[in-house]
Amino acid sequence: MREMKALVFDGETAELKLVPVPEPPSDKYALMRVIACGICRTDIHILNKEIKPPKLPLIPGHQVVGYLVGEESRGLFGISWLYETCGECFYCKTGRENLCENAKFTGFSVDGGLAEYMVVPRDFIFELPSDADPLSLAPLMCAGIIGYRTMKLGVEDWHERVGLWGFGASAHIVIQLLKYFGKKVFVFSRSPEHLKLAEELGADWVGNYYDTPPERLDSSLTFAPSTEIVARSIQLTRRGGKIAVNAIYLDRGLQVPFNDIYGEKQILVVSNYTRDDAREFLRLAHQIPVRTEYQVISLDEVFKGIELMRERRQRTSVVVRMGRG
Repeated sequence: MREMKALVFDGETAELKLVPVPEPPSDKYALMRVIACGICRTDIHILNKEIKPPKLPLIPGHQVVGYLVGEESRGLFGISWLYETCGECFYCKTGRENLCENAKFTGFSVDGGLAEYMVVPRDFIFELPSDADPLSLAPLMCAGIIGYRTMKLGVEDWHERVGLWGFGASAHIVIQLLKYFGKKVFVFSRSPEHLKLAEELGADWVGNYYDTPPERLDSSLTFAPSTEIVARSIQLTRRGGKIAVNAIYLDRGLQVPFNDIYGEKQILVVSNYTRDDAREFLRLAHQIPVRTEYQVISLDEVFKGIELMRERRQRTSVVVRMGRG
C-alpha cells in the first residue's frame, strides 16, 4: 500500500502523519497529485473547533492546485470548496448549485488538499493555465472565487463607491477586480500592513473600522468574521445600498439598530459559489491579470502556517508547497 504525508484532524488535534494514498471510487473521479494548497480562514475555523466538519478524521484544505495522476500532459487543474453537488434538489435544478441541499465540500465533508494526493471529482475541477506558477494560483481557488461571488452579488452597476471590510486573502483580490471595473474602493482594516497593501493595489481611501470615509458607501463587502464589523459596514452604507457578508462563521449574533438598516438596504450572506462563478472569475483573473500575495511554506511547516493564520501575522495568504512538481 502506497503512503502519503497529510495533515489529519481528528476533531480535537491535528497531526502530520503518513496515511494511505486514496483511490478514486469510479471513473467520475481522478487522483490528483497536489502541488500547492492554500490555507483558508475556514480551515482555521475547523481546527479551532468553531465549526464542526461532518467527516472525522479529516484532511483539511480546499485551495488546491495539482496534476491528475496519469494525465500530467493535460496540464494543471484546481479544485475549490465546492467538491460536488447532487444535481437533483430544488436548488441544483434552478441554477443555484451553491445552495445544494446535499453538497459535499472539500476539506470539510471529504478529505482535502493538505496532503500529497487527493481524490477529485472530474466535473468540479477547473483547468488552469499550464504555464502559470501553481503557487500563485492556489489563492485564486477559494479566496478569489468566493471574493468574486461576493462582489457579483453585492455590487451593482450604479454602485460607484465600494467598501471592503477586512483586507486579507479575498479582499486583496477583489480590490483588483473593482478597480478593473472603475469603482472607487474604500478599505477598512485594523492592520497597518494590510492598509499599506491596499494603497499599493489602488485603494482610494484606507482607514480603521471606526474611521469615517469622505463619502457614503453604495456597497459594502465584508470579509471579517465579526458582527461588530458587519454592523459598522451597514451603518456606513447609504440607503438603497447592499451589504454582502462573506463569512462561514461569525463571532456572535448580529444586532443592528433599525435606523441603520432603514431605507431599503439589502443585507445578504454569501453561501459558496457555482461552477459558473468559478469559470467567470478564472477567465477574468487571467485577463486582468490578478496578482496574488502569499507566503510559501512546506508541508512540514504547516503548523507554522496555521499559527500565522490564527494570529493574523501573514500579509494575505499562506500557501503550502508539497515539494513535488
